[in-house]
Amino acid sequence: MTASPVTAADFELMKKSVLFGEDDVSWLRVSLDVVRDRVEAILDVWYGFVGANPHLLASFGSKRDGKPIPEYLDGVRKRFGQ
Repeated sequence: MTASPVTAADFELMKKSVLFGEDDVSWLRVSLDVVRDRVEAILDVWYGFVGANPHLLASFGSKRDGKPIPEYLDGVRKRFGQ
């Protein structure tokens, strides 16, 4: 696995930009019990939404031909589904 190009300082700035704070972290931890058994269904909805919007789907595609990269899509799903 390669390191993220986003530095810790960049990430902190992103969080600040969207007003993401410690309360949000706490609520995300609480939400695990709510979504744990629904992760696959949530991902199905999300992938359907991304697939229906070419400008979003491009983020999952090859720079060469723009087509989605199945291995990348599977890898993203596994990270969220774990």
